[in-house]
Amino acid sequence: MSPERVLVAQIGGRRHYAVPRALHEAGRLERLVTDVALTSPAVRHAAGLLSGVGRVRSLLARDPQLPRDKVVSLSGPASVALRKRRQGGDPFAAWAEQNEAFGKAVVSAGFGGANAVYVFNGAGLEIAQAARRKGLRCIVDQTSASLRHDIALLTEEFERWPGWEAENSYSTPGAEEMARREEEEWNLADTIICGSEYVVGTLPPEHRDKCRVVPCGRGAADDAVRGERHDGAGLNVLVAGTLQLRKGVQYLPEISRLASSPGIRFRLVGSSWLAEAGVAELKRIADVRGVVPRSEMAEQYRWADVLLLPTLSEGSANVCHEALSAGVPVVTTPNAGSVVRDGEGGFLVSVRDASATAERLDLLAEDRELLARLSDGARRQCAEHSPERYANELVAALGAAEGRADT
Repeated sequence: MSPERVLVAQIGGRRHYAVPRALHEAGRLERLVTDVALTSPAVRHAAGLLSGVGRVRSLLARDPQLPRDKVVSLSGPASVALRKRRQGGDPFAAWAEQNEAFGKAVVSAGFGGANAVYVFNGAGLEIAQAARRKGLRCIVDQTSASLRHDIALLTEEFERWPGWEAENSYSTPGAEEMARREEEEWNLADTIICGSEYVVGTLPPEHRDKCRVVPCGRGAADDAVRGERHDGAGLNVLVAGTLQLRKGVQYLPEISRLASSPGIRFRLVGSSWLAEAGVAELKRIADVRGVVPRSEMAEQYRWADVLLLPTLSEGSANVCHEALSAGVPVVTTPNAGSVVRDGEGGFLVSVRDASATAERLDLLAEDRELLARLSDGARRQCAEHSPERYANELVAALGAAEGRADT
């Protein structure tokens, strides 16, 4: 039996197009259907000449590096939703509208010779429905914890931390609609790809037999990122990502208060969903820098001794992979869904446990040899989870699921 031909539908350059590239290398990609992608060599060249311009720099990341005949771009649906998100309002409602419009556009463009579709959670419902009608196999990539799980979790956080975040976007009709879309996608899925066991555990039990865990992979950082950490006293603690309750940033002031070692410095980079009161609390204990372009993140990792991610819920946090790649140990929670092993590439602490987190930071601040060992361990763990391994494990997981479906 010949291997199935897979149509991948994704908005944006998710995981730097790792899924369609892996399937293409395995000879199983029918086509990639996306919103905006650089496919023309002339356009790539022109964009490269203008790479210093912010929006053009972002566009350069939309190069799937696939043959032109394997890529279909549908730019309209995503641009409409992006404009609405910038105008404010319910972000989940905008995402739901974007995803529905994109799904309908994919269906209208046709599935070609595909006998399977690969979609991403919340953005694949219309595609999966059409695929089922045609008898095609459906694979759903669950990139994050179940939204229904996160809605319950964040409801608790908003009650614990009133005034920290501008509004509870997880209590909106848009969040409910996105949760419903996910749940219908699971019902239609033959296989659900998850980045971590944590994600699997947030899905309803009746769907867990469909799940296959494939940890994300990332290559080693270049030599400009790797290097010796500063020789001064104290500890440089980087917190990278959106400032929001889901990321656990509300626990940073208590972590800072409980950490007893002198010279622990916190730096926060990323956009913010917080209210002014929340940002003000963080500015009392940290250097809050706002959005930092991806091209400048290497400088942040060079500064850092450790990455701190006290998150309450992720899928498989990309920032952890980036830090490991740069040789920066990670202190995070099991809910990050990361590949960090406790005591090897960093430490794992329970969610909401400011005391244990502060203890780990004190330990790293006072033991430079331990910090160096964990830095080496971070690079080893990154090497274990390379893009090549991710591609191989993804194709193997799909092949095993396909074989099971045929028996």
